[in-house]
Amino acid sequence: MRLLLKAWNTNEHLSFGRYAIVDVTDEMLKHIAARRKIFLAAHEQDKELYEMYFWDCAAEFYGDRFGSNGDGEDDTVEESFDEALDEDEWVEISEDFETTGDEGNPTMPDRTDCDQMVIREEGVTWYAQDHYGDTTTMTVIVTYKDLFKDKL
Repeated sequence: MRLLLKAWNTNEHLSFGRYAIVDVTDEMLKHIAARRKIFLAAHEQDKELYEMYFWDCAAEFYGDRFGSNGDGEDDTVEESFDEALDEDEWVEISEDFETTGDEGNPTMPDRTDCDQMVIREEGVTWYAQDHYGDTTTMTVIVTYKDLFKDKL
């Protein structure tokens, strides 16, 4: 399953990390299930536990590096992200969903550091820091019910 998610960064004046794409494989689902089990065990011991962070580079964030076509106009990748989301916080997208745009000045994922998967009681989210600054971004939460819908 391939997901397109909305994300919010900590600086409203920057476009860094406004979207994320995550390829959720069976292997990743096993990691998420195992990490959730660890979270629930720790949460049982301390109800104040809100979330756990794990190093993870599964999400590709987009926002700063949308390309343009040969005429200097913006490419259509950002527009296709918005159309796919259509007011939703996240959607499942096809494997061939366009993310590169025009080859002359292509759209590329934002440069990130400290990429992490965040496990919460209700679901999972992804987090990253801007490689070039002090801004961070985090995706919306995808519930475990939605992630494991075909596996239950």
